[in-house]
Amino acid sequence: MGGHFLRQKEWLFPVVFMLLALFILIAYSNTLYSPFVLDDFHSFVEEPTVLGFNFSLAALKRLAETPFGIRRLLPLLTFAIDIKLWGGSLMSFHLTNIVIHLFSFIVLFRMVKELLWLKPCQIRFLPSDKLSWLALAIAASWALNPVQTNAVTYLVQRMAALAALFYITSFTLYLAARRNQRQGVRASKTAGLFLLAAISWGLALMSKENSASLPAVIIGTELLLINDSALKRFIKKHRLAITTIVLLLAAVFCDAVLPRLMNYSHRHFTLGQRLLTELRVVNFYIFILLLPLPHFLSLEHNIPVSTSLFQPLTTFSSLLLLIGLLYFAWRVRKSLPLVTFGICWFLGNLVIESTVIPLELIFEHRLYLPSAGFFLAVGIIIIKLFDRNYSEVTVHDYRTIVLSGVIICLSLLTMLTYFRNSTWHSSLSLYRDCVKKAPLSPRSHANLAKALSEDKQYTEAIKESEKAIALGRRNFEEFWAAANNLILGIAKTKGYSEAIHKAVELLKKAPKPGQAKENSYPTFLNNLARFYLHEKDYRKAYDTLLKNSRLNLNDIFLKDLKNCEKLLAATLTLALENKVVLDGELNFSANPELELNARMAEICYSTHRWNHALEYCRKVKKAGFISDKCDKIEKKISARRRANRLQEEKGSLKSNYLYHPCKSYENFCLACAYLLTKFELYNNRLMDYFLEVAKNADMTHYRDALLLNSWRLYEKKKFNAAIDEIDKAIILDQEYARLWINRGLYLMATGDRRQALRSFGRGLKLYPDYPHRRKIESIIDFVVSGKEG
Repeated sequence: MGGHFLRQKEWLFPVVFMLLALFILIAYSNTLYSPFVLDDFHSFVEEPTVLGFNFSLAALKRLAETPFGIRRLLPLLTFAIDIKLWGGSLMSFHLTNIVIHLFSFIVLFRMVKELLWLKPCQIRFLPSDKLSWLALAIAASWALNPVQTNAVTYLVQRMAALAALFYITSFTLYLAARRNQRQGVRASKTAGLFLLAAISWGLALMSKENSASLPAVIIGTELLLINDSALKRFIKKHRLAITTIVLLLAAVFCDAVLPRLMNYSHRHFTLGQRLLTELRVVNFYIFILLLPLPHFLSLEHNIPVSTSLFQPLTTFSSLLLLIGLLYFAWRVRKSLPLVTFGICWFLGNLVIESTVIPLELIFEHRLYLPSAGFFLAVGIIIIKLFDRNYSEVTVHDYRTIVLSGVIICLSLLTMLTYFRNSTWHSSLSLYRDCVKKAPLSPRSHANLAKALSEDKQYTEAIKESEKAIALGRRNFEEFWAAANNLILGIAKTKGYSEAIHKAVELLKKAPKPGQAKENSYPTFLNNLARFYLHEKDYRKAYDTLLKNSRLNLNDIFLKDLKNCEKLLAATLTLALENKVVLDGELNFSANPELELNARMAEICYSTHRWNHALEYCRKVKKAGFISDKCDKIEKKISARRRANRLQEEKGSLKSNYLYHPCKSYENFCLACAYLLTKFELYNNRLMDYFLEVAKNADMTHYRDALLLNSWRLYEKKKFNAAIDEIDKAIILDQEYARLWINRGLYLMATGDRRQALRSFGRGLKLYPDYPHRRKIESIIDFVVSGKEG
């Protein structure tokens, strides 16, 4: 009877599908003007490469060279396109995120449908050819759950959403290809699906790193669901080789990759504490997925760190619950394989972000991809429980009960999501919500203080900033943000003198470099300089601004850099007008406009902002002045640019070999040797062979083989041998800056700091814009100041 009803209502499914899509749009309709928050700013709102994108290959390459690298290239590209096409309006960003969420809903529906084809569920009211209804209900439960708001409404989490979209698409295409194989569909069509699956996975990897778990999911699918006898025979036949390969890969990962990912020096918890705390975090994730009330949801959570298995006691109970969940998944693997698959998908896709990598402890957007498996498992469990407990009910009544329940649940989820999204109405409402739900989080108070300052509620902003600083802990991230809002509030309410006094006090007790985010540090210094200007203390304003300008060697904070330059120009102008001696460089008898632009050119040149320096020199010439200072600066910049071009022509190991491995066999060998050094695999005969092949080639290959081998010796703590190798390379090419830089590092390790400084100096003279110049200069500063570092 149920099958007859559904066959008579073929039009009903597409109508319901469109209605559910409409529900999603309604749930997010109040977010179109939700403001930029937190990581939105440094990721794309103020990122110069995103703002300057122009659809050229060069612009695309620049996007891949941001701090995110190629790992997040695709989301950055979509942000850049939004800005280019729509002028960066809030609505365009939010509409793109909502469209991505809609497409994710569609592909998840298709994925669940493919899984139900693999392992059909025997449901009394739903014939096997109508399981699309179950797939639709599961996908809709996922898409309409309020937990997903942090991945959809929080704009920068487009990264998580795009990764999930392409991850699910790739897996769905793989399932479709395997179905074609089992049905005997022609090989070309199947191969095309496999190719599309691989491309989609590549796009997922360019959206977020957690997409790397897909191969493990596919292997699990083969073993648990597809259960291919040929595959089992292959595994059984080659189990020794497969085990060896897996163990080798695991060893390489643990020895070379994992240590690079496990730097906890910037966190307020250790590896052990994180692993213990994540037991409670995962249980909290399960709780909010099952009971997604806005009361429990927040952009910010303050979860106490677990210091032992019994401190707090909920750590142990969380471990027991997770063990119980895994045991349940194992027990039902044959009777309910899709439930087992869903649980494994959920926990497996949390592994990367919820185990050893020192990320922050908890964020709701991390559930976007894992929760697809959760709702698959829960959906099937619920429908099976109904099937078992309502066996005496007629099919018609049964169907009515189930469909009514699904409609009520989905309607309720839509309302809850809409209500949760109302919190994102403004920065003020969002951060008040964060403080309410995470009162012990210093970042919550710092963010609220900033929102209050922007709303000109300075008295309350001061209180929130003080709370943020008081709650600060080891590696407190938001110190400078809170400090900046505090001095702004004091300046507005108590005057500039009080603000200066407080700023000096904060500078004295500031965290050490690397122990706090420095995003707001340049802003803090700019504001302090502005306060000095108001108090007519031009010397201190000038010194503060010079200090700030040297922080921005790579134009990391473009907005603050521009403000710093404007303030410097204003300070110099006021000093010239009032004949205040700043650094002995100002000529009060010269034309003020000439002296101002010439001095700004010198400052920009000294901080390696050569384009800015040339711009000030052009202003001098445009005004009809002659300046020896500007002439010298132009000549120096021209010489340095020639030096840079020469070094760029020489290239690096990466550009010469890794990017051109097929140019020659020697190139291939050096590319392989370079990769081995990156993975810290130094003690192997394979690397010896690669280096030996390169040494027997031309002088350039020989030089670079010596460079690679010197680095290997350095990493093995054979510092004198490393110096001998690099000296051989320098004899071959004394004009290659990278050789001198490496020589300086090796000499530092032996304690010969005087010679190290000479080598660094030679390297930086040869390559003024050396990519890691700032790091080398920080080493030089430590040596010159007599500090250890």
